[in-house]
Amino acid sequence: MAISCYTFLNFFALICCTRPTLCNAATEVDVLILGAGLSGITAGHHLQNNGFTNFLILEAQDYVGGRIKQVKIGNVTVGEGANWIHYVEEGDDNPLLGFANEINLRRHSNNYSDYNLRNSIHDKEDLRKTLKNFKEIEEKIVEENEKNPRNGDQPLGALLAQNGWLPDTTLKRTVDWWYLDFEFAVKPAEISVRHFSGLPQVNDIITDSRGNKGIIDHLAQNITSKIKTEKVVKQIKYDSSGIEVRTSDGEIFKAKYGLCTFSTGVLASDLVEFIPELPKWKRDAIIRIPLAYYTNIYVKFPNAFWEDNEFIYNAGSFTEAFPALYNLNKKGIHEGSNILLFTAVEDHSLRIEAQSENETKAEVMKTLREMYPNVNIPEPTEIYVGQFNQNPYVRGSYSNAVVGATFADFDNLQGRLGGLFFAGEATDVDYWGYMQGAYITALKQAKVIVSCLNGKECPEYEPKDDDICKTTNEASPSARNIALSSLACIFLLLSVVFN
Repeated sequence: MAISCYTFLNFFALICCTRPTLCNAATEVDVLILGAGLSGITAGHHLQNNGFTNFLILEAQDYVGGRIKQVKIGNVTVGEGANWIHYVEEGDDNPLLGFANEINLRRHSNNYSDYNLRNSIHDKEDLRKTLKNFKEIEEKIVEENEKNPRNGDQPLGALLAQNGWLPDTTLKRTVDWWYLDFEFAVKPAEISVRHFSGLPQVNDIITDSRGNKGIIDHLAQNITSKIKTEKVVKQIKYDSSGIEVRTSDGEIFKAKYGLCTFSTGVLASDLVEFIPELPKWKRDAIIRIPLAYYTNIYVKFPNAFWEDNEFIYNAGSFTEAFPALYNLNKKGIHEGSNILLFTAVEDHSLRIEAQSENETKAEVMKTLREMYPNVNIPEPTEIYVGQFNQNPYVRGSYSNAVVGATFADFDNLQGRLGGLFFAGEATDVDYWGYMQGAYITALKQAKVIVSCLNGKECPEYEPKDDDICKTTNEASPSARNIALSSLACIFLLLSVVFN
């Protein structure tokens, strides 16, 4: 039977249109925001508030928030990721505090002097002296970094040793872990002195059932229709005329400008293809500001058998498993919850997330029985183990500048490529690793995009070289940047002149 040309064309069109990449027209907008974490939502919020409503936010996961994700254990809502707002001391100028206050987000300021010591030949007075000794050395290092010449970079662990801090006892190793591994999620030998400005003095844990997600929901309340979840970006084409994005379901999106908020864990992977390939200066920055590994483990018991102190140190035969516990059952936090928070970092974090829940529970119980040998410890009624390392759309927890990372790396990580901009906590030279870094960089880039859309200033980005001559005057008041002296610059310039 003969097939008419008309029938054949209809059949061909039907076959083609089962493949959207062949038939579907691209969705075109002014701005595409890639990622619906704090950075992506902040950027969308700013665009909307400035009258630019022709934008979309593409999110790979089935929820909004990125690494700010709330989960339930028992009747308590806790964070799989960010639980705290850091740098809340007067003068810290944390922009997230304004939003937290605006929505009456309940929180508890940590009391670092409220601790107990278990499983140790030492007593609380020994611990107090050891904590004081560490803080004095840390403050000395920060002061020297701000005032004195420092050419190059070195591991913080080495500089601590040079100043008399040697973690040669189980108690010292516990303190070392608590102050450094717990905060940065890497060993002291991997912490960059150049980017070390001490530890935040005042931090608030969120006790509100909304968690830090409450801030995101507040910012997103007028842009929810702009968010497309379960849109896995597989390819990004970029040039000076704009960007084109292809998702795993075959959809195509085009925009004059794009804002990529992916973590450096994702950027370093092969999840997304960039066309053209990201330039070497961008790839180098990604590698030097990788994601660290940090896992929250919530364990709920039928009753609380531990002390009412906020922090409980485990200073027996030191292992990197669980040197310190956080008591969520504490009055003012989640009193009556009977929940302890265990934290795994570095390789231990990777191992914990890769093993079964029962294996993790066995490790937790072994630790507790060593800490409380005379207590009949009940079996947990519930356990929740974070999985951000295993999540292909995250691949870690928060960024950490490695030894050798420069101030220029942060600029290069944030620097635009044609119509494609970048934001996220890892791109902020002052607050990398913290939520406000995600907010600040997204707001900054969104303002530039608005300027571009208005036909005003729209500067291209020139990649930067190592900026050894950066000084404290150029750094922000947060002093996260450790300044290098003009003397180092003079030697650098002389070496160029005479070589």
